Amino acid sequence: MGLFDFLKSGSTQSFTQTVETVKSFYLLVNDVHVSIGRGTVVIGHVQGGSIKYEDTAYLIKNNGEIINTKILGISSTQTLDLFVQSVAEVGERVGLLLRGIIQEDVNKGDFISATRKLPDHVLFLYKMETKKHTVDYYAIADKLAHSITWSIGESEVDEMENKLLAGGADALTAILTYLLHCGQGKQSQGWWSNAKRLVRLIRRFPNEDYANILTQLINYSSNIWEYQTQVKEVAEDELKMLKSPPIIESPPVEKVEKPAEKIDRTISDDMRIKLEQEEPLLSTTYHRAGTRISLKIMQDGVLIGDRLFIPYSDIRKVVWLPIETNRPICGGCLVFVTDDCPDLPIRNDHSFHMPNESGITWQSLSYNCCFHNCLYIEQTAKENADMEKVKALVESKIKN
Repeated sequence: MGLFDFLKSGSTQSFTQTVETVKSFYLLVNDVHVSIGRGTVVIGHVQGGSIKYEDTAYLIKNNGEIINTKILGISSTQTLDLFVQSVAEVGERVGLLLRGIIQEDVNKGDFISATRKLPDHVLFLYKMETKKHTVDYYAIADKLAHSITWSIGESEVDEMENKLLAGGADALTAILTYLLHCGQGKQSQGWWSNAKRLVRLIRRFPNEDYANILTQLINYSSNIWEYQTQVKEVAEDELKMLKSPPIIESPPVEKVEKPAEKIDRTISDDMRIKLEQEEPLLSTTYHRAGTRISLKIMQDGVLIGDRLFIPYSDIRKVVWLPIETNRPICGGCLVFVTDDCPDLPIRNDHSFHMPNESGITWQSLSYNCCFHNCLYIEQTAKENADMEKVKALVESKIKN
C-alpha cells in the first residue's frame, strides 16, 4: 500500500498521530530547479517539522549517500527565484536553495532532512510510493508551462507532454487545476511563455469531455492579462475547432510572383565627389549600430551616408515611425519605399523588422531604411521633428 492509498484508508488517524510525533524536518524532492546566479533549488512538500534559513540540512539520496548542506534560501513555488521566506513549515510546498549542491547531485525521490536519518516508517512508505512511479503531474504541467522561460529543449518538452498524456484523467485534472491557479496569480513569473501548449494538449487526451474542460477555462473570471491571452483565448479557439466540422479544401494554387530585382544604388567615386560639391537642401544624421550616419536631401535624391543615393524618381512613399517618448533609445525608423523595397517596417519590441523571403523568420530591415534614435527623453521631440522635416521635404519632391 502506497502512502496516498494509505491516507485514503481507515488507518489515516493512527498514521496522522504517528507522523505528528516526528518533530524533525524532512522534505521529499519531486523536482529540481537551477536559479541562475544562485544555485540548485529542490522543490517538494514539507512532510514533517520545519526548517529555517541558514539551518544545517542533509541530502539523503536513494542510494544511501548522505551529503551535508545548508539552507541558503526558502521560496514558495510561485516565486522560485525570490527567496523571501525565513522558515518552511510542514504542509507547505517550497523551494530550498542548497549550499554546495549541484543539479546532478539530486534526483526525484531523494530527501532533504534536518537529521542524518529519517524515521523508518516515513522512509518505508515513501520508498514504496517511489517504486510505484507516482508522478507529480502538477509539477510537470508547471515545468512545461515555463519551458520557454527556462530554455528547456523541445525534446524534453515532448517527453513531458507524453508523460501527461500517459497519466490520463489524473494528469488532465492536474493541467486544469494548474491553469486555473494561473488565473488566480498563484504561479511564478514566466508561466505564460508556454501555457497555451498545455491548453492545446487537452484535446489530445482520449475519451474526455473536452468541451466541458475548455468551457471551465473560458468561463473562469480572472483579471490577469496573461490568463486572458494565453489560456482563455486559446481555449476559445480550441472550442471553436471542436465544434466546427473539418473543412476539406482543395490545395491552393501557388501563385509565383517574381520579386523586383534589388537595385544597387551605391554611387561611384566621381558621383560622390559631385554630390559633395552640391549644397544639400537639408542635412541631418541618423544612428545605427553605434554610429552616426549622415542623411542629406539633395536636389535630385536622398544621399544616405556617402555611398547610397536614391533618386526621387525611384521613391514611391516615405514612412516615418516616430521615436517613442517612453523608450527613446529604442528609436524610430525612416524608410524610403521603392519598387525593389516595398515592405514597410513593423515595430517589433526594440527594433524594426520586415519578413524575409521565406516569410517564416524575421530579418532586420536595413535596405532604404534609416534607424534613428536618441538617449534622452528631452531630445526625443527634436529628433522626431527633424525626421518629420525630412519626410515632408522628400514627399514634396516625389509629388512634383
